[in-house]
Amino acid sequence: MNLENEEDLTLSPETCAILNEFIAKKRLEDVDVNISEDWQLSQFWYTNETSINIVSECLGSLEFEIKKRIACISCPSLIAPFMEAEQFKQDQIEVKLFEYDKRFQQKYPTSFIHYDYRNPLNIDNQFNEYFDFIIADPPFLSDECFIKVAQTIRKLAKPNFKLIFCTGTIMEDLLKRLFNLKKANNFKPEHKNNLANDFSIFLNYESKNIF
Repeated sequence: MNLENEEDLTLSPETCAILNEFIAKKRLEDVDVNISEDWQLSQFWYTNETSINIVSECLGSLEFEIKKRIACISCPSLIAPFMEAEQFKQDQIEVKLFEYDKRFQQKYPTSFIHYDYRNPLNIDNQFNEYFDFIIADPPFLSDECFIKVAQTIRKLAKPNFKLIFCTGTIMEDLLKRLFNLKKANNFKPEHKNNLANDFSIFLNYESKNIF
C-alpha cells in the first residue's frame, strides 16, 4: 500500500459519522449472534425493535440531574441498546445485568452480575436500594419464580423506583398482587423466535412515552 499521501487516507467527518452509525447498528443486530438461545434456561431473545423500545421507554422516564442506575434482571437483550444510548456514552447511566448464564460475563464484563433466582437475596449488599429503574423478565412463568424475583427487586430497588416487567400475560394477576403493576396496552413485546405464549409489558408507573 502506498502511504505517501496520508491525507488521502483520512475519512471526512461525514464518512466517519456514517461508518459509526453502521457499526452501531451492526453491533446491535449481532448482540446475540455468538450467544444462542439456551431453551433449557428458558432464553428467548427480543427482536431489535422490542429491545430498543423498552430501552427508550426506560430512558425517557428518567431525569438526569444525577447519574441513574438501571438493573436488568434476566433480560440480556437489553444491554447492547443501553450501551449504544447517548446517556450511557455520556456516563449518565450505570447499567447492570443480573443473569444466570455466564456466557454474558465475557460479553459484558463490567455490567454482568451472576444471578440465580433460586437464591434471590444472594447479591452483594452494595446493591441494597441501589437502582432507580429495574427491568425484569423472569425465566419461568411460575409463581415460585416470580415471588423470588420479587424478593430480589425489593432488595435492589430505591424508594420510588420504576419497574418494567416483560413477561407472559398469564402472570398479570400475580404482578398486580406483588407490585400493583398495570399492563401497557400500546405495546406488545416480540421475540426473534416467535413464542406461543402471549407476552406483555407491565409497569408500576404511568408511561408518558412509548407504552
